[in-house]
Amino acid sequence: MSDNDSYAQLIVALLDREYRQESGDFSPTALPLLTCKAAGGTIDDAVPAAAAWRALYIAAKLLDDVEDGTPIEVDGRRITHPEAANIATGFITLSNLALLERKGKTSYFNDKVKDLVVEFNRAVLHMASGQHRDISPDEDLDLESYREVMSAKSGSFFQLAAWAGARCATDDVGTLSLFEALGYNLGMMLQLNDDLKDFRESSPGNDLAEGHRTFPVFYALSVASPFERERLQKWLAEARENQQAEENARNLIKVLGGEVYVLAEIMRYRRRTTKVLEQMNLQDETHGEIEKWLIRLSLLPKKSNNQIHD
Repeated sequence: MSDNDSYAQLIVALLDREYRQESGDFSPTALPLLTCKAAGGTIDDAVPAAAAWRALYIAAKLLDDVEDGTPIEVDGRRITHPEAANIATGFITLSNLALLERKGKTSYFNDKVKDLVVEFNRAVLHMASGQHRDISPDEDLDLESYREVMSAKSGSFFQLAAWAGARCATDDVGTLSLFEALGYNLGMMLQLNDDLKDFRESSPGNDLAEGHRTFPVFYALSVASPFERERLQKWLAEARENQQAEENARNLIKVLGGEVYVLAEIMRYRRRTTKVLEQMNLQDETHGEIEKWLIRLSLLPKKSNNQIHD
């Protein structure tokens, strides 16, 4: 096996792994497809944009694991972090190439393709700036600066997905702005959901045990008294080596309202999402498809069958 074959096989293995982990039409990749249809296009119109966005999604996950020191396994074997970073570079390149492909042929560089390529690359830079703040030892994050990091990394990334799908169907600025708002609120909800899920997780490798500060932690620190803040910071520093310190930190964060505040923020972005969907005034069928996708991702509360369009 040549080095090139090995590299290509790792990329294919990652694509296969992501495909197996997805949940049919309700996977994250479906968002550009759904927004394209909602904006008046067809699923086929948005396939290149969806493929490009999914490639960026995989690259971002790989780089996040590298920067967090998380072990990465592909196709039954552990890969090193330098390998993972190199594979992520390949997926970023594949993302740009996907935007230029159309049924196996290179697309001509029309206004739509130009807009997509520019916005995809702007999004990469914006996400990278947010990640830089998140990992920089010189950056002393607080609740609001962490929200800005979330906005740059998750909000803008899903904003890109929703906008890109819609841009494959229309160039109307007003319509596209609504889809941007939809995607942004989805991205913020997803990140908040992830932060809450990991905060509640007490198994090895969770964020508290690894020293990663997330939304509940930053909120608790923002409202704690000087005495409570000192205790919490002490337990957070000891959590990696001391499970009792981890549990003490988790319990104090709950007492300070960190868990409840995250739930309130999820509800706030959920209401914004619902409002945007109402403003779009979509046809019943398309509205129902997006709504069911959101419910499947647990971003909207479940409704009775007669409230969901089939």
